[in-house]
Amino acid sequence: MQTTERRVETAYEIVVQKGPERWSWTLSEDGAITAGGEAGDPESAQRCGDFAAAAVAALARIHRRRF
Repeated sequence: MQTTERRVETAYEIVVQKGPERWSWTLSEDGAITAGGEAGDPESAQRCGDFAAAAVAALARIHRRRF
């Protein structure tokens, strides 16, 4: 199984893994999975993880400001 890892948005880690038929990605923070999904190729999986990291980081910033 092929796996790549990359840190983005400071605290988030994206792991891209090749599954039997599709690629999967997971976004984690401090070892806890925050989001995940599947994609048809590794580049798409990485882009999905990048987008999720940006979205989760933006939501966290909004939450800190409002509450």
